[in-house]
Amino acid sequence: MDEFIWTDDLLTGDEIVDFQHKKLFSYLNILIAASRSKEINSPTVKNTLDALIEYTIIHFEDEEIVLENINYPLTSAHQKKHKEFSTKILELQARFRAGEDIVSELVNLIKTWFVAHIKEEDMKAMKSKVD
Repeated sequence: MDEFIWTDDLLTGDEIVDFQHKKLFSYLNILIAASRSKEINSPTVKNTLDALIEYTIIHFEDEEIVLENINYPLTSAHQKKHKEFSTKILELQARFRAGEDIVSELVNLIKTWFVAHIKEEDMKAMKSKVD
C-alpha cells in the first residue's frame, strides 16, 4: 500500500476542518506503515487502527458543528453520509477485532471515500460559508 500524499487541492478553506483532514491522513499513513510488518495483529496496527477510527468519528462531529454554525442547508444530508461511513468503518473494526486482516480494505476505503467526500461535499459546504 502506498502512503497518502496530502495535496492542497484538498483544502476546504476552513482551518479546523483542514487541520483535522490532514491529521486523519497522518493516522492513515501510520497505519499503512504499521501494516507492512508481518504481524498484522500487532499492538501498533491495532492501536493505530482504533485511533484512526476514533478520530474519524470525532472529526465528523466537529465538522457537523461547523456546518450547523454556518447554517449549511444540507447539513442533514451531510450528517447522513458521515453516519453511513462511520457504520462501515466500525464494521471493519469489528471484523479486525475478530481476527480478519481488513487493513488494506480499510485504507483503500478511507482514501477513496475521504478524497471524494472532501472534494464533493466538504468543499461545497465550506464554499457556502464564504458565499
